[in-house]
Amino acid sequence: MRTALLLLLALAGVGCGSTDSTEASGPPVVKHDAPDLPEAWQEVSVAGVRLGLPQGFAVVDLTRADLDEAFKEFSIPGEAGAAMVRQTKEMAKQGLIKFVAFGEEVDGFRENVNLNVIPAVGATLEKVRDEGVQAMASVTKNLKSQVLSDPARVEISGDMTAQGPAGPFTYRIHAQQFLHNGKLYTITFSFPPSRESVNLEMANQVLKVVRFD
Repeated sequence: MRTALLLLLALAGVGCGSTDSTEASGPPVVKHDAPDLPEAWQEVSVAGVRLGLPQGFAVVDLTRADLDEAFKEFSIPGEAGAAMVRQTKEMAKQGLIKFVAFGEEVDGFRENVNLNVIPAVGATLEKVRDEGVQAMASVTKNLKSQVLSDPARVEISGDMTAQGPAGPFTYRIHAQQFLHNGKLYTITFSFPPSRESVNLEMANQVLKVVRFD
């Protein structure tokens, strides 16, 4: 589980630099009434998970066989954008990252959400929490992690530093981890610190609608 956690941290940093995204191809939108989504939200279904995201997020399905096609409708100009695509494709090839969704660019960082799924037979939430802290302690500042209920999950957050076109910058991650049928599902929100309240509100809404098949 430690390797997968470090992978999601690396993916969280792909939002640096300008992307000027347009609508992207993504997982199929589920056409049914439940769960109820906030107004102007889209429902996304991939890898046995159904959740909601604001319609302004462009979702790229990383489970597709042809990743070039998955990114074809997603405009990411410049070398920073090209590097972001290369990094995301490399991680997608390992089969752990199931989708990434890009939102608004703020303070030179493209807010993003991703889903990571790994085997976790016999794991407990306490073990997930402890291994997550161990894996992230050396690369994350202000690290916080706790086991929560309703729904049962691990919540982990902290500040990361990455190198952008204008130099080093700090971004924040907020991850929700769930155990279901022998797998660990991690939904990670990455954003600049100035956008924490907006992204935490979105994460709380996602918690209300996430479903596992």
